[in-house]
Amino acid sequence: ESYDPSINFEFNDALVKANLEEYSQALKSGQATGTKKDLKMGETTLEYSGCGIIACYNAVFESGRAVYLPTMIAQFEQNGMLMSIPNAVLPIVRNILTYAKLIWHDNKDIDTFLRAYLTGGLGVDYSRLGEVLSWYNISYQGFSKDNSQEFVRLIENAVRNGEKKKFMVAFRWINNNGKKGMHYIYFTTNRVDVNRYGNRVENEIGVLNDWDEAPCTTMYSLEDFKNEILYENGANMIIYGYALD
Repeated sequence: ESYDPSINFEFNDALVKANLEEYSQALKSGQATGTKKDLKMGETTLEYSGCGIIACYNAVFESGRAVYLPTMIAQFEQNGMLMSIPNAVLPIVRNILTYAKLIWHDNKDIDTFLRAYLTGGLGVDYSRLGEVLSWYNISYQGFSKDNSQEFVRLIENAVRNGEKKKFMVAFRWINNNGKKGMHYIYFTTNRVDVNRYGNRVENEIGVLNDWDEAPCTTMYSLEDFKNEILYENGANMIIYGYALD
C-alpha cells in the first residue's frame, strides 16, 4: 500500500474534532455532504467510495456498540479490506484511460486517479463486512447472491410480523444516466425516524445513506424497497446481504 493508515487517521480525527456539530448526529448519512466527503480512506475519500464503511458504522452504532468513524476507517485500511485494481491489469487500464482521454474526479491526472483505485477507490470488500461486525461482537447471517432469496424472505417476514430488524446490503445500481456501480446501505424494518423535513414518520423500511447526497433517513414501503433497491426491472441486484441478530 502506498498510503499510511496512521496519517489518514490523524487527518480524519482532526477533521471530525473540528466539526463536532456536524458529527453529533449519531447515525451517518449523506457521504457526499459536509466534511464527510473529505474523510480519507486509502488514497481516496468517503465521497466516492465510503458507503460500505458508513453502512457498517450505522449497523454497529444501532447495535449499541461504541464506535468512532475515524477508527473504523483505520480498521478497514489496516485489515486490507479496501478493494483494488490488481497490479497486473494496471497498465491495461492506464492505456485505456489515456487513449480515451478520460480525466475523472476534479481533473486529477490519470496516475493519481489510478492510485486511488488501487487503494480504496473501488470501495470496501462486500464479502468481509461480517468481520467488522464480529470485531464488535455482533452476530449476523451472510447471504451471497446465490441464496439472496432467503435474505429477502427474512426482510419480508420482519415487516409482516411488525419486528424491527437490522440489515445491510451491497447491491448493483444504475443511475438515470445509465452509469453502473455498487452501493451499500444499512436499513431496518418498521422504522420510525425523522425525514429531511424534520417530521417523524414510520414505514416498513428505513434506509440510512440511501444516496450520497441524502443526509437523512429514506422511508420505503416493502414493495417499493424491493422494486427500487433489491430488483431492477425484475433482475436481482443483490450482491451480498447481512442480517444482524
